[in-house]
Amino acid sequence: LAQNWGNIDYGIMELEQKAGESSVMAYAWDLETNTRQTKIFTVKHERKAKGKITKLDDPRDIYEMVANQGARRVRACILGVIPGDIVDAAVDMCQKTLISGYKEPLEDRLRSALSLFKKEFGVTKEMIQEYIGSNLDAFTEQDFLKIGRI
Repeated sequence: LAQNWGNIDYGIMELEQKAGESSVMAYAWDLETNTRQTKIFTVKHERKAKGKITKLDDPRDIYEMVANQGARRVRACILGVIPGDIVDAAVDMCQKTLISGYKEPLEDRLRSALSLFKKEFGVTKEMIQEYIGSNLDAFTEQDFLKIGRI
């Protein structure tokens, strides 16, 4: 989105790294309108997995943790400098592209998806209908995309 909008400088900068944590700044700056968003945050050098906190000491693990947390904040900054109607139009275009990419009818795709959910995860048709909030017969292309993101 930022590349297509053009003339935006964005990224992350590690401001400080001390024992057990890094101070990081994520930013996006629209050079045309001189609009800038920054987020300064702290990333602890630890990972929580399976209810257990593990300290990170490998430089690569620390780098990846900082980059991951930074990327999330950069996205938020980019969305803060690009006008909301442009973001909404881009999301709508992505949805249309996803929908138009299928050759099979919606009913066939739903049948295949339900079969896969049942076989792989034990998720029933009724569970999916409850999640979407409507009967399978009333599912739309948007509903199909929504269950695809589960």
